Amino acid sequence: MMTYEMMVTALEALGESVSYYVSGGMFHVTVEDFEGFDEGWEEVEAEYDTEAVDTFLEMLEAEAISEEGDYYHVYQFEGFSVQIGYASFDI
Repeated sequence: MMTYEMMVTALEALGESVSYYVSGGMFHVTVEDFEGFDEGWEEVEAEYDTEAVDTFLEMLEAEAISEEGDYYHVYQFEGFSVQIGYASFDI
């Protein structure tokens, strides 16, 4: 069973690939896949550890009590939840 402390440890292990904050029992996690714009205003994708993020997402799917969402996904655990989004969603 995934605990709050285990979630913090898993997120911290992802380093700069994600950012997160906790509010009201929900971890708001952003995968940092967007770096900004170049001189021509073209989007610049950020390099992040895709393998580690994919492994983290697989762990969420395997351990969660439930999962919902089409754009942002919310995974429910006992006592907390995790919302996953990508920085590129906010462009």
